[in-house]
Order: sequence, then C-alpha cells, then structure tokens
Amino acid sequence: MNLTPFEWIVELYHESPLKVKYLLGSIVVLLFLCLLTLTVLVSLRMKLYNRRNKTSFLRAKYEELLITLLYLDEEDFDYQVQKDEIVNELKIAIKSKAERNIIKDLLIGLLRDISGDMATQIQELFHELGLVKYSLKKLKSRKWYIKIQGIRELTEMQERSIQGYVFGLVNHNNTLLRSEAQLTMVRLFEYGGLGFLIDLKYPVSEWQQLQLMASIQNNVEFVLPQIKDLLKSKNITVIQFSLKLVQFFNHIIEPEEIKRLIKHRDPQIRKQTIDIIGEMGLFDMKPYLKESYVALTKEGKLSVINTLAQLGSEEDVTFLTASSEDVDFKISLQAMLALKDLLTQEEFKKEMGSLHVKNERALEFVMDQVC
Repeated sequence: MNLTPFEWIVELYHESPLKVKYLLGSIVVLLFLCLLTLTVLVSLRMKLYNRRNKTSFLRAKYEELLITLLYLDEEDFDYQVQKDEIVNELKIAIKSKAERNIIKDLLIGLLRDISGDMATQIQELFHELGLVKYSLKKLKSRKWYIKIQGIRELTEMQERSIQGYVFGLVNHNNTLLRSEAQLTMVRLFEYGGLGFLIDLKYPVSEWQQLQLMASIQNNVEFVLPQIKDLLKSKNITVIQFSLKLVQFFNHIIEPEEIKRLIKHRDPQIRKQTIDIIGEMGLFDMKPYLKESYVALTKEGKLSVINTLAQLGSEEDVTFLTASSEDVDFKISLQAMLALKDLLTQEEFKKEMGSLHVKNERALEFVMDQVC
C-alpha cells in the first residue's frame, strides 16, 4: 500500500509509544514557535527599516523647505507668495506628531549654527508655525521628563516668557528637573539669572556647579550681579559656588565679608576664601590671615602658607619661620618651601640653621633642593 509522506508520518505517530508521541509533539510546537518568532522579527525589522527611510525622506524634504524659506529674497516680486506656500505646507505637516518633531528638531539645529538676523527669523518661524504652543503644553505635563523636554526646546528658542514658570521649578524635589530649571535661568536671563540661588533649598552638586559655570562662560551677555547676599546664604553649596564666581570674574569682596568667611564653619569655604586672597593679590588681608592661623584646620593652615608664598615679603619671614617648626610634615615643608622662594640662598641657609625643626625629613628634603 503506497502512502503519502504525510500519511506515513500520521501512521508512524499513531503506532509510536506515548513518550515518542510527546517528543514529536514538542518538536512540532517548537518548530511552530521558531517560525512565529522569525516572522515577528522580520516584520519588526521591516517596519523599523521603513520608518527610518520615511524619517530620512521627511527630514531631507523639510530641511530643504526650511532652508529655501530662510534664504528667500524679500525683494523678489513673488516673495510673499513663496513664503506663504512653504509656511502653509509646514503648518499642515506639524499636525502629525512625527513630522512636527522633525521640523522642530531641524529648527533647533539650524538655530544652533546660525546667529544674527537669520536666528531671529528662525525664532519668529517657530512662533508662526505654532510650535511654541506644543512646547508650552509640555510644561504642564505631570511627567518630569516631558517638562524637561519643553524647557529645553523653549530655552533653545530663547523664549524668555517662561521665566516665572522656570523660576518656580528651581526648588523642585526632582533633581533632574530642578537642575534643568537652574541652567535655564542662567542661559536665558543673564543679569537676573542667579537670583534663584538666594532662596535655594537644595544643595548644588559639584557637577551642577560645573554646568552652571560652563553656561555662564558660554553666555557672552552674562553680567555678574552683586553677590553679597549670596555669600550670606544658609546653603553652604551656594556660598561655595559664589566664591568660584568671585574667582572667575575677579569680583571684589568687602574686607569685612572676607574676614567673616575665613571664620565660616565650613572648611571648604574657609579654604576658598583664603585662596582668593592670594589669587587676587589682597595684601591688606595678610595680617588677618596670620591672626586667624592658629584657629584654622590643617588644610586652612596650608592655604594660608600658600597664600603668603604668593604675596610674601620680608615682614612674613618670622611667621613662616615659626610655621616651619610645626610638627606636621606638610605644614613644615610648605612653610620652608615658601621661605626658600622668599629669601636668597644664603639667607635661607642661615635661617634654616637657627631653626628648631621638629620634622627632620621636611628639612632634609628642602635642603637637598637648595644644595
């Protein structure tokens, strides 16, 4: 009896033991699942490929339209007609979320590379197309990352009308949203951009301070306001950041304010203040540094010695000589090195000969450099 292959497999299945039937059934199920998975993966791959192709096509299309629009000659007799045609086409396109995002990203990208009148033209087009309302809508979202997207888009477009809203987020409990709001204040609002620091409740991390400083450096219109109030903040990190601004801008601080900061409870603030005295050449503060020396920590004492090494004169020799006799290796070494730079070789050797150095290793190290 001739059987077809399918009939032979069915008959073999029926005549097989129960365990073999289970095995054959499992193989069939696995083959089916493998084929199904392969079909789904190929389908997703094709869908992604088509989407990418469509995005690339639309991006190239709208980039060409935008560049054409921006370079239209206003003196052409049909300028207004051409402009209206392109603007209307773009307005229709932004009704689609995908196309709206493409056009928005293109405008932001163009704005980053362009300045002057054309940059103003791009900002006006952002408003004319109605894209600003979509970005403003994101600010009302309950999701923090959507708010950040809206803030970034409006910041890129220099939309200063959001100042009040952004200011209300600088103390938000979400770290990323709070950081973005603070950066926007500095990027958009120049002179008043640092006002949020006065009532800042949360610490400003080192990374955030670096970002704020970079934003200030990149903002050519930024003018440092009076920071006297910032230096009296209860937020220690605000004072630390303010002192960095003082260093960067060579901002003058009142002597009484400097004295107060040298006595501050935070060691980092004390060190920064002492370093500023040296960097800005505040010679009048040297006597006060010497008076405060005993009450300072080891790091503070090292900062004083380094500052005197920068601003030192003959009147500081006695102080540095006494510091050279300190039992601490680093303090003794730094003081002797400061003396070495301040005195002639013969004067230094003579001074070292009269010292009662408690740390011989420090003395040997310095004398090896001299001899």
